[in-house]
Amino acid sequence: MLTWIASRDLAFILCVLGLPLGTGLSLAMDAIGCRGLGNWRDRPLAPWLVHAGTWGLCYVLAVAVLQRGALALATVLTLQWVVQRSHQAKWQSLKEPFLVQDFEYFLDAIRHPRLYLPFFGIGLALSASLAALMAVSAFVFLEPWLLDQLSLSSMALLLGGLALGPAIALGLGLRRLPAASLVPCRDHHHLGLWSCFWAYARFPDTPIDTTQAPALLRQPPSPVAQESLPHLVIVQGESFFDPRPWYDQIPRDVLAHWDRLNEQSITHGYLKVPAWGANTIRSETAFLCGLDEDALGMHRFNPYRQLSRQPVPSLASACAHMGYRTLVLHPYPGDFYQRDQVMPRLGFQAFEDIESFRHCRRDGPFIADVELARRVTQALDDPDPRPLMVFVITMESHGPFLLEPAPDPLRWLAADASRPMAVTHELDIYLHHLANTDAMLGALAATLTRQSRPGLLCAYGDHVPILSPSYRWHGEPDGTTPFMIWSNRPQTTRRPEPPSDLSQLAEALLHSIGCQTTTVATGFLGRSLHRHCKEPL
Repeated sequence: MLTWIASRDLAFILCVLGLPLGTGLSLAMDAIGCRGLGNWRDRPLAPWLVHAGTWGLCYVLAVAVLQRGALALATVLTLQWVVQRSHQAKWQSLKEPFLVQDFEYFLDAIRHPRLYLPFFGIGLALSASLAALMAVSAFVFLEPWLLDQLSLSSMALLLGGLALGPAIALGLGLRRLPAASLVPCRDHHHLGLWSCFWAYARFPDTPIDTTQAPALLRQPPSPVAQESLPHLVIVQGESFFDPRPWYDQIPRDVLAHWDRLNEQSITHGYLKVPAWGANTIRSETAFLCGLDEDALGMHRFNPYRQLSRQPVPSLASACAHMGYRTLVLHPYPGDFYQRDQVMPRLGFQAFEDIESFRHCRRDGPFIADVELARRVTQALDDPDPRPLMVFVITMESHGPFLLEPAPDPLRWLAADASRPMAVTHELDIYLHHLANTDAMLGALAATLTRQSRPGLLCAYGDHVPILSPSYRWHGEPDGTTPFMIWSNRPQTTRRPEPPSDLSQLAEALLHSIGCQTTTVATGFLGRSLHRHCKEPL
């Protein structure tokens, strides 16, 4: 009898004590985890109430499911640690806090572990999983099970009593919680991680405002004589940027083709892009749809979730209306980020993903850029009389570069004893892939030069690469990426003012089409495109 009473009391006490103990530990974890993103002492009371209430209700739910107070406490705190570790890894790599939209990436991390786990820490992930397994096993065998000690009605009363305080705290906190500004670093500074989740989850989920897209995309140009339209080859280079201004020890000839094409280009320069280190689809949306972050609203963080169900005018749909055959090449699984659903909605008539490159050569873990150049050449040589618009999304330069074997001897960097080994390793690997992208652009320009039809080559970087050891050692670049628009015909017009934001590049490219068109039918294309061309030299 005494043993039964002691067991029942222990189970009850563990459940009751777990709530205040866990809440305090959770608040402390959040305060410690906010280092680098502001001072937790600056936050108002409402975010702390939201945090405490949310954690408490999660704890009560865990008790109801697991039937053990200590196990529920350890489980919820462990899950919070995983989220906060993900937040820290994301901040270090991408300069952005963990957002409520990012929870879906945990599933992506299982499906595409190489893209995610290295930034979280493979060793850390394995050790945390092992520790969690040992803890669960210990609690399951040592801690008494509540339903063995309490009736269902007593259990309901216990859970209701435990949930009352957290529910009141959450309700009071949400009433006074400030609205999200959609500037993640600012919101995290003022609200903290858990309250940010609530603020972003409550933000109005309205459709994308397409009225802010360029007029040339919203009102597609009228079809013209197809023989007068140039081929369009567009390359979105994975992690493509010019590192030479950032670090003067990088050889100039790493981008030899790029430099030559820039000298011959219609326009070139640097662009502000909506991503740092990853989140390529933000850059894709800015380019293809001409929409900046203000126009996207909440959808700026993962625009393809909305674009998979909302028709939005794009460069591809405008080109298709003008008579182009439209193709997108991306040597990675097509369902990643729902590209297989989004690209057809944006106006691409064909989408070739990793299945089309399954037997192609790789350089590192991903399909080599030279294979994309080969496929573009095949598409340009197709006997179809229509002009081609092809959008190439490369993958070769996707990190993490430290997972690839260190080069011996160095391919690009001169030996420097003052440079940390990890910096030399990742930089030399990155420069190897960057030079391959440069060679691909040179090959594409040569292919366009051989074509009888005029052709435009447009290339830009989606974001700067993740080079965390190098940035810690040498400082961070400014985050802009280079672009250029090059023609296979001698230039007869003055160079237009280059765009400064990636969302302006598609419009600049359409203007270049108008300048390159030799015979344009009267109508929208002639009026809208040619008026933007400068007078001949």
